[in-house]
Amino acid sequence: MKTLTHIGMSIVATILLSSCAPQTKNPQTVFMDNLAALCGKSFAGKLVSHDDADQKLQDSPMTMHVQTCSDTEIYIPFHIADNRSRTWIISKTENGLRLKHRHNHEDGHADTVTMYGGDTENMGTAIRQ
Repeated sequence: MKTLTHIGMSIVATILLSSCAPQTKNPQTVFMDNLAALCGKSFAGKLVSHDDADQKLQDSPMTMHVQTCSDTEIYIPFHIADNRSRTWIISKTENGLRLKHRHNHEDGHADTVTMYGGDTENMGTAIRQ
């Protein structure tokens, strides 16, 4: 019977220990899990922008509502004062996460500029994507 050397024992121990260690979730999964944990809650905020185009919204109350949460998508209606025309949609894709901004008119019909957004380019972090 062959005996393992000290280095061989270390390698075997490392393999065994790593197979028993909890698997770390990727940051995008943790991000979505954390966001889903907020489902049903609302958060008030304010605009933080110095862009001239945003100045008319500077003093408007803003509220996001985390709702309609599934394993693959989270819908976040976003209200600015009485305007309820915006919804952020965060979804899982094969390559990461996607943010879409749905914008409707007050009558519910889609604005000509809607469903714009983007996809993640890297794994990001559990709190920032």
